[in-house]
Amino acid sequence: MNTNGCLQMLDSSLTDILLRIDQGSVFVEVLEKHKNSRIRIQTGTAEIELKKVGLYRLDSQSNRFYVFDGKAEILNNLEKATLKKGRSAVLSSDLKTYKFNMDQSDSFHEWVQRRSFVVYSRIKFARRREFMAQQMSGRRLLMEMDSFARQQMQLQQQQQWIESLQQRAPQGP
Repeated sequence: MNTNGCLQMLDSSLTDILLRIDQGSVFVEVLEKHKNSRIRIQTGTAEIELKKVGLYRLDSQSNRFYVFDGKAEILNNLEKATLKKGRSAVLSSDLKTYKFNMDQSDSFHEWVQRRSFVVYSRIKFARRREFMAQQMSGRRLLMEMDSFARQQMQLQQQQQWIESLQQRAPQGP
């Protein structure tokens, strides 16, 4: 959100997130979205549902919504529109959609891109570390199972050796 932004979180449940933007410009980056969850943004008379993982921008001053990546559905009064990558909408009573130049950016967009790179890099590193830990714990488990199997085999061999000694031992008078 930029410095002039005003954002309210009306519902923070993990399956139904609802944000309200009253002023300013905000980028919303959805990194992970579960099938049955909803992420919605209200502004003025419009409600926008972010349908897929992606990067979205809402500018309340120009009353425009942009989809840099992903998919969104907009409901404004009785008008409805679906936007995909590279499309924008003017959130007015007639809800017109347009193509926009995704290469054009401002300082806020550039800051979001840098921040996203840092955050995503950290998430990627944490996921990689978690994956490696799972792999290592899996290897440890296999090593422990292998060690247990070797111990069991040694125990069986010792038991067979004892039984063979007992069979060879002279029987009493």
